[in-house]
Amino acid sequence: MNPSLQHKALAIFLKNNVSGQVKTRLAKEVGHESAMEVYSRLCAHTLRVAEKVNASVFGFYTSEKEAHPVFDEVHLQQGSGLGERMKNAFEFLLNRYEQVVLIGSDLPDLSAQLLQKAFDLLEENDLVLGPALDGGYYLIALRAPQPQLFEDITYSNAEVLERTLAIAKASRLSVGLLEPLRDLDTLEDLKHFGYLINSDQSTP
Repeated sequence: MNPSLQHKALAIFLKNNVSGQVKTRLAKEVGHESAMEVYSRLCAHTLRVAEKVNASVFGFYTSEKEAHPVFDEVHLQQGSGLGERMKNAFEFLLNRYEQVVLIGSDLPDLSAQLLQKAFDLLEENDLVLGPALDGGYYLIALRAPQPQLFEDITYSNAEVLERTLAIAKASRLSVGLLEPLRDLDTLEDLKHFGYLINSDQSTP
């Protein structure tokens, strides 16, 4: 272990809240303005949770850096697809930190306890995943670069988690799993989190 490494980093992948570029599946059902409002609330919730975590926090935006007090640093995502962007973020941060947890910004049930559990599981596992109910994952955590986990995977489909676990098994990586949760991509998801529909309320 490199003694110069710091311990924990939390990476958050965010999109700049631009009409037509966020929550596109939801926008087809509720319109772009409503989708932007929902995404704004999700981002605010994510950042409130991140503020409670004992880790350095890095924001990774899609097109333009946006400052926020919770971020220790802000960067742009690098790569042509989601897998490459995640792989590059891990390689960047694992040069400086022993443990890196990466999340998106569309999980209403995200909590500081959940993130702490991910870090705890990473103490004993090479890989930690938070399964999403749609077949993907809402969280991935590593303590060493594992570029193979992000190759030959088509994201935003129901086989992402299964494929990632198969690669991990072939790579003989130990895996810790968090509880399955619903992320928010569709109108059905939004109805499940009814408090996000009322503009006078925010996430818990």
